Amino acid sequence: MAQRPAWVTEALFPYAPRYADVGGAHVHYIDEGAGPALLLLHGNPTWSFLYRDNLPALIVWGDGDFAFRESERQRFERIFPRHRTVILPGAGHYIQEEASGEIVEAIRNWWDTEGER
Repeated sequence: MAQRPAWVTEALFPYAPRYADVGGAHVHYIDEGAGPALLLLHGNPTWSFLYRDNLPALIVWGDGDFAFRESERQRFERIFPRHRTVILPGAGHYIQEEASGEIVEAIRNWWDTEGER
């Protein structure tokens, strides 16, 4: 079984490896998050590490969040190189309740620009 190269740190690829036997082949996959499934197929010798920078990310952050500090936001920004960060002043941990209109606006603005790519 292939091992993760030493230079691929957890910060670069923070996904747990998973394997399944499909049609007689031993297949590697990652299963992260609760959103819709996204299937990215690649040939040998490439692997899912190559896709980590392809997907854009929107980070909407309340600067008053008591649970997730600025260092966590910065970690997300390092993990997702194609990110846009929107910081909402005065919004806290329950940002979806405290600033729902601003979140919708951030998503719409992000979607408009990402949709053009």
